[in-house]
Amino acid sequence: MMVKYAVPQLPLPGEEEIEYGEAYEVVSCESFTSDVQGFNGYRLILQAKGGEPFAIPLWSRDVVGRKSKMGAFLVALGQDIESWLGRWVEFVTWEPRNREVIERTPPEK
Repeated sequence: MMVKYAVPQLPLPGEEEIEYGEAYEVVSCESFTSDVQGFNGYRLILQAKGGEPFAIPLWSRDVVGRKSKMGAFLVALGQDIESWLGRWVEFVTWEPRNREVIERTPPEK
């Protein structure tokens, strides 16, 4: 059998990987546009010490609520998304319309 087209890649695991009380490092944050409806956002890649990376999409809008996905990260890490790289966060709650993230110090090596 000959493969004629590139095989699609499976996405990174997502929000189902979140564990409350665990510290996660922001290892990547890239802007993207969704394939289906053309929404703009950021793909945030997080990783616990010694863990596997996972991705969370943060949708970009003119105004976001403090308890939205994007809002929770803006409250915790500030408006300069480029400064998020290498910082550590903890999820306090990650329920729809009730999301809270706090900045953490890096875990000891």
